[in-house]
Amino acid sequence: MTKGLEFKSPWVVLKIAFLMVIFLTVASGDQTPCGKGDQSCDQGWNLLAGDLDASVLALGSAENLIAEMNSPNIADISFDFQNQSASAEVQNIVTGNDTAEIIRLKATDIDSALLNYVIISPPDHGNLSGTAPNIIYTPEEGYTGNDSVVIGVSDGIGGEQTVSIAIDVLELYHPPSVRIRSPQNGDIFRAYPITTPPTAEVPVHVTASGSVETISLEAIYDTTSRGYTKPCPARNENDCPDCPVTFLLDLDVGIHTLIAKANESPGGKTCGSLPVVITVNPPEPYVEITSPYDGQIFTAPADITVEAKVIDSNSVLGVEFFANSVSIGTKNVSPYSISWTGVKPGVYHLVAKATDAYNSAISRSVLIVVVPVKALTKSDLAITKSSSSDPAPAGGLMNYLLTVTNRGPDSSSDVTVQDFLPPGIVYVTSKASQGEYVSGVWSLGGLDKYRSAKLVITVRTPSTVPPGQVSNTAYVYGSELDPDNSNNYATTYTRLRAGNTSPG
Repeated sequence: MTKGLEFKSPWVVLKIAFLMVIFLTVASGDQTPCGKGDQSCDQGWNLLAGDLDASVLALGSAENLIAEMNSPNIADISFDFQNQSASAEVQNIVTGNDTAEIIRLKATDIDSALLNYVIISPPDHGNLSGTAPNIIYTPEEGYTGNDSVVIGVSDGIGGEQTVSIAIDVLELYHPPSVRIRSPQNGDIFRAYPITTPPTAEVPVHVTASGSVETISLEAIYDTTSRGYTKPCPARNENDCPDCPVTFLLDLDVGIHTLIAKANESPGGKTCGSLPVVITVNPPEPYVEITSPYDGQIFTAPADITVEAKVIDSNSVLGVEFFANSVSIGTKNVSPYSISWTGVKPGVYHLVAKATDAYNSAISRSVLIVVVPVKALTKSDLAITKSSSSDPAPAGGLMNYLLTVTNRGPDSSSDVTVQDFLPPGIVYVTSKASQGEYVSGVWSLGGLDKYRSAKLVITVRTPSTVPPGQVSNTAYVYGSELDPDNSNNYATTYTRLRAGNTSPG
């Protein structure tokens, strides 16, 4: 058997030199590029076995090894034999400590015979996993130095080839990695109006991997910078290798740039995260109707002064007042009050909307009742109200049942009930024992003393369950003097639950 050998592996030498340069560079610097936390390598080998001529071609690409080097690792070996066994020269691969190396095996045979792979000699300082032709070499934890593995391939008819792979496990520096998990870049927060100056409480969640002892956070605002540092909590390297830390920041109104840094032991290296830019907007104004008070009763035609109190860290542009969602006036300067004159009988929900240069806010609703002028005759009108189910299904149907009773002593004329459905409640149908219900107004006409009338309103509830309960108020009045106004309105409170069923 005559064997001619030509061995070319300049990439191996270049790769070792490059890794050493990287190692020496990071050992001398203060801050390093952040790692990815999942470094792995990929090494490919082709074994070409034939009857007349055989050669071994080593193709390698070391993925994610320090600078994600992707370049072939070539060694050509020529053999001159026919159906004989031969051993190839030693091939070299390089990996880093605690870094897996993927070895891809490929063999071809001129006779197209079925080829078999076998591990002739396993490594002494690592282990092999996977199934040929794709196997993975993983060095022992913390091991650096030399290792080797011998792999054979045969065609089953006498032709065999072996390759001995020399493995150099270098001690590499794995830089830490750090990332701001939340908030996200571009997130917007709103400051609280109760602080002076107003600030927003922003939780910042950071994780780091590697040999990290502390995490620092820098918050840059305008030309000032504030720094925070927290140690990594005790962690189980198997269950939780990352270092999770949360900072709670009070940030002023404006644009803030957040940068996290992972710090190794004192005197060690640090790496910085990508910056996250967030915005803190001014708080919404706070507005409250101070007059009239909730439940106050007036006699038509009523002249009512509506006043509001506004708390805002910015200049208020104006306050607009609404009755049953209809604007009744605007005031642009303090004190914020308007005169609402000639108000007709009815039930009114009053709200105030305050607006500044950044935001607007709406007050809590205030309910008032305006009753008509009473004649000499008397009729005590009373109303009761209930819902068909409590809780009611969200997105389903529900009934409101209203009962109006004339308690005397006289008959009542022009009996009217106002029942404007609350926001989110959608009218479906209605059925009255007397008169008709149109657009929130039930016109009964006359009602004899000691008689009652009923109205059923079928509605659809919101598909999303709101906080608290849904309230609905109905108010009754007639043309006669009502000696007792306390029973002229009734409110029902209904909770909503998830589900969609018909009313009971």
